[in-house]
Amino acid sequence: MADVYDIGLLGAGPGGLAVVEEARALGLSVICLDARKQAGGTCLHEGCIPSKALLHGSYLYERTVAGWGGDWGIGVSKASIDVKALMARKQATVERLARGADSLMQGKGSTYVCARGQIDKDGDNGFWLVTDKKERFRVKNVIVATGSVSTSLPFLPLDGEGVVESRGGLGWTSVPRHLAVVGGGYIGLELGSVWRRLGAQVSIIEQMDDILMTMDGDIRVALRRALQQQGLDMLLQTTVQGYDKVKGGYRLKLKEKDTTRTLDVSHILVAVGRKPCCEGLGLDELGVVRDERGFIVVDETMRTSVAGIWAIGDVVGGLMLAHKADSEARIAVRAMSGGTTERLLPQHIPCVVYTHPEVACVGVGEDALKADKKAYGKGVAHFRANGRAVAMGADEGFVKVLRDERDSVVGVHMMGAEVGTVLAEAVAALRFSASCQDIAMQCQAHPTLNEALTRAAAAARL
Repeated sequence: MADVYDIGLLGAGPGGLAVVEEARALGLSVICLDARKQAGGTCLHEGCIPSKALLHGSYLYERTVAGWGGDWGIGVSKASIDVKALMARKQATVERLARGADSLMQGKGSTYVCARGQIDKDGDNGFWLVTDKKERFRVKNVIVATGSVSTSLPFLPLDGEGVVESRGGLGWTSVPRHLAVVGGGYIGLELGSVWRRLGAQVSIIEQMDDILMTMDGDIRVALRRALQQQGLDMLLQTTVQGYDKVKGGYRLKLKEKDTTRTLDVSHILVAVGRKPCCEGLGLDELGVVRDERGFIVVDETMRTSVAGIWAIGDVVGGLMLAHKADSEARIAVRAMSGGTTERLLPQHIPCVVYTHPEVACVGVGEDALKADKKAYGKGVAHFRANGRAVAMGADEGFVKVLRDERDSVVGVHMMGAEVGTVLAEAVAALRFSASCQDIAMQCQAHPTLNEALTRAAAAARL
C-alpha cells in the first residue's frame, strides 16, 4: 500500500507555503506538486519580491541623483546606474528567499515534487495526485493553490522583448526610452515607477477615468497628482486598439473618448489583470464548480463543491494578494483538521501599493459609503503635521479614518512614507471592531508615523 498523505497540495506559492506551515503545526503530512524547481510561486520569483527589490533600488538611485542629502549636509558626487547590477541584486534577493521556501517545503512531514499535477478520484477514499511524469500519490484531501497568470490581450500580442507582461517588465537590462504601461492598477503603477526613476519616459494608459479604481477616491486623486508631479504621464479614459512595429519600437493606436491618435514608444508593458490557473487540474471532471470567470467557488472555510477538495488564493478570486492566500491556507487546514476557525472578511484584507509615496488601505472607502447611502463620519490627519514625517523629510500624504454611526472604524486609507507598515495597526483595529475612540485614546510612541492614525481617529470620533 502506497503512503497516504493527509494533504495533496497543488502549488507552492505563498498559500502553499502557509499550508505546509499550518499542517506541520497540526502534525499533518503534505505532498506538494509544483512545476517550478524552487518553491515560492509567482510572488517570490516574478511578482511581489523582485518588484519590491527594484522599487527600493530605483528609489535609492533617484534620491541620490536628486541630491537628497544636500540640505542634510551630505555631499554626493555624480551618481550612475548599472541596470545589470541592479537586476543581479534583485535576483540574489529572490534566490535567498527561495532557499528558505525550499527548506520549508522539504522539512518534516512534507514532500516537494517538481511536476505538474492533476487530481484523480480514488475509488476507495480520497484522491490521487497524478504528475505529468505519471507518478501517483494517494491523498486524503486536496488543496488547490495554483495561483494566476497575467491576462493577455489579443490585439496586444507579446513578443518577449519590447512587448511584455509583468514578468518581462522585471527583467530588462537596459532602460526603455519610452515605456507605455497599459493598465493603471497596482502592477502598472509600481513597474512604471521603477523605470521612470531609472530614466525612462513613462505613459500610463488606463481606460477608466482614474487609476486604482477600487481604492478610496481621495487616495486615487492624491496619488495620481503625486505620480504626475514625478513625471508619469497619465492617459485616462484611453483605450489601446493595437500597435504596429516601427523603427525604434512600436506605434500604439489609441482611442480617447471620440478621437483616435497614435503614440510612438520603445516598449509596452501589459498590466491589465490576472486570471486563475485552473486548467488541466481535473477540476471539471470531478465536478468542482467554477464561476463564469473561471474562479473556483468556495465557502467561508475554503471548501469547494466536492468534499475533500479545497481551494485558496488567486484561484478563488477576490483580492488577488499573497497575504490573502496565506490567511486562506490557514483557514482551510484548520477546518480540514476539524478545528474551529474564523472567517476572513474582505473588509479585513489590507491593500498596499508600493509607489512613493505608498498607498495603503483596509475596509470600505468613502465612495462606497456614499453609494450605499450609509451614515458615516471621517477624520483626516496630514503628515505635514506629524513630527516623525517632517523629521524624515517625508511629509507628503495623509491618513483618513472612516466610521459608522456607532463610532466603529469601517475604513482606513493612507498615502505617505511607509504607510504599508502603519496600516497593520488599522487592520487589527477593524478585525477586533475597535471604535474611533479606542484608537484616539491609544498611547502611541512619539515621534512615529502611527500618530497620524490616532489623530485621524480622534477627528472622526463621535
